[in-house]
Amino acid sequence: MDERQKNKEYGFGRFSEYRNMIGYVVLYAPDEFPVEDYLAPDEQMTLDKAFAQLRRGLPVAYDKIKDKNAIPKAAELLEASYQAYKGGDQRAGAFLLQDFDDLLLELRRGRPSK
Repeated sequence: MDERQKNKEYGFGRFSEYRNMIGYVVLYAPDEFPVEDYLAPDEQMTLDKAFAQLRRGLPVAYDKIKDKNAIPKAAELLEASYQAYKGGDQRAGAFLLQDFDDLLLELRRGRPSK
């Protein structure tokens, strides 16, 4: 699947775009997302929408992961981050989301040889 198809299907064409979204969420979650003048009120970014986009884009993030058995751990970190934010713990939510990002990078590179 090429980048254009991935973008249409998953909302992100490249892993770097997905990582940019993670950074955006870390910066603005849970309720400081910038108000965009050109958006209709129902299109404004929210915590729920941000995590929905991250979930939708998971296939792009997982695309080049060699160890497919590690994917559930990554998904758990994403969901734990969401739950922390929803529970009012912004600090834990951000740290868990950064752990998710770090794990994705590690998995895409492959574990270092010992």
